[in-house]
Amino acid sequence: MPKVLLYITSKITWIFLFWNTDFNENRAHVHVGKKGTERLCKIWLEPDIEVADSGDLSTKQI
Repeated sequence: MPKVLLYITSKITWIFLFWNTDFNENRAHVHVGKKGTERLCKIWLEPDIEVADSGDLSTKQI
């Protein structure tokens, strides 16, 4: 899984990545989450930016 960005704050390490098995998806998207969580948030990037699955993130974090 190629990491796009690793963003480190004083409290949380955020991971932005693509899965190499998502080649059959018809829309571009990125997975976002906190390091060490089970479920990642899935965000569609086209045609509009929208959350497909919130994963383990709260509404405020999204």
